[in-house]
This record gives sequence, structure tokens and C-alpha cells, in this order.
Amino acid sequence: MLALFRGVLQAGLGFLVIAALAGINKMNLVKVNNIKVIVTFFLTVVALLIFAYSGKIDWKYGLLLAVGQSAGGWAGSLWSVKKGKVWIRR
Repeated sequence: MLALFRGVLQAGLGFLVIAALAGINKMNLVKVNNIKVIVTFFLTVVALLIFAYSGKIDWKYGLLLAVGQSAGGWAGSLWSVKKGKVWIRR
């Protein structure tokens, strides 16, 4: 069920994981984001397998989006490390 949620409503999951880990467990944002990325990766793999098995993936556009998201994630991680947790909170 989480894989279906991840595949259909991707954006909301990261906020839920961050809220749970940072708010409830009082973890710092760097550690929270690290855990969120790992959890999100595995849920994405499961969702990818489900949608691929169903033949619901347009691979050309999917790979283009993957490249764009990878570039954005790389740039964002460099920026967040450079600026520190004050900027991440904002």
C-alpha cells in the first residue's frame, strides 16, 4: 500500500517522514533528510516495479525525469550543505 501511495502521491511522503522524525523523535534535519531519502528510495523501487509490471511507464519521459531529478537533488544537496541547517529550516 505504501508503494502505491509513493507512486501516486509522491510529494506528500517526504513531508510526512520529516514531520514524524523531526517533530516526534527530535532528530536534526540532516539526519532526518538522510533517513527520508533512504526510505523514499526503497519505496520508489517497489512502486517502479509495480508500475513497470503493469506496463504503466513511459520509459522515455521517465528517464528524462530521472535525470532532471538527479541533477536537482545533487545541486540541492550541495547548496544545503554549503548554507547549513538555518537555510534548510527556511
